[in-house]
Amino acid sequence: MVMPIKSLTIQNFKGIGSKQVVPLMPITLLFGPNSAGKSTILHALNYLNDLVNRFDPNGGSGQHGSTAMDLGGFVHFVHQHDKARSISLAVDLDLDGADLSETRVNRAYRQLYEAASPAHRLNSGLADLTPITARVLGVTFTLEIAWSGELDGPFVRRLGIRINESDFASLECSDDARTAKISSLFLDHEVLGAEDIDGWKAVARTAFADRFFSDDG
Repeated sequence: MVMPIKSLTIQNFKGIGSKQVVPLMPITLLFGPNSAGKSTILHALNYLNDLVNRFDPNGGSGQHGSTAMDLGGFVHFVHQHDKARSISLAVDLDLDGADLSETRVNRAYRQLYEAASPAHRLNSGLADLTPITARVLGVTFTLEIAWSGELDGPFVRRLGIRINESDFASLECSDDARTAKISSLFLDHEVLGAEDIDGWKAVARTAFADRFFSDDG
C-alpha cells in the first residue's frame, strides 16, 4: 500500500529548534549552501524510519540495507545536545484513494459483521455503516521523543494522531516507559459519527450474544 508523505515537520532536531514544516513531493530537490540543513532533513527521515520500523528511539545506526554508519543517537540528534528538550517529528500522509481494506479497523469491521446473525446485521444497522477508513483522506502522526533519567536513554513520550487535519487521539507514556495511557480521544470527530458509535455498540453486543448464547452452546 502506497502512502505518499506530503510533509515532514521537525522540531528540536539537530540544528532545527523551532517547528519547521518541510513539504515533500514525489520528487523533492534539496539544495543550498553548506550547513543549510539538507542533511538534517535526511537524518530526520532516517530517524523516523528507525522509530517506526525498528522501534529504536535512539536511532543512531543509520542502517540502510547492508550499509551502516554511526549517527550518534538521540544525544547527538536533540537540538543543542540538550537532553531536557524533546524531539518532535510529524509526517502527514496522503491517503486519498489509498486501499485501506486490509487495515485493522476494516478487519475488525468484517469480523463483527461475520459474527452477527443476518437479523442482527439488519436490525443493528451494520449493513448501512460506511467503513471508517473510507472517510479518511489524510493522517498526521506526531512522535515526541524525550530522554528518561530512569532509563538513562530516550523513549517515545507521546504519539499524536490527526485525521483529515483535525485532532483525533493522543497517547502518552510514563517517564519510565512502563505504562501508557490515552490522553485524548475525540469521539465527535468527523470520521466517527454518532450513528457509527451506536451501530458498532449494537453490533458488538449482538455479536457477543450470538457467539456465547447460541443454541449450540
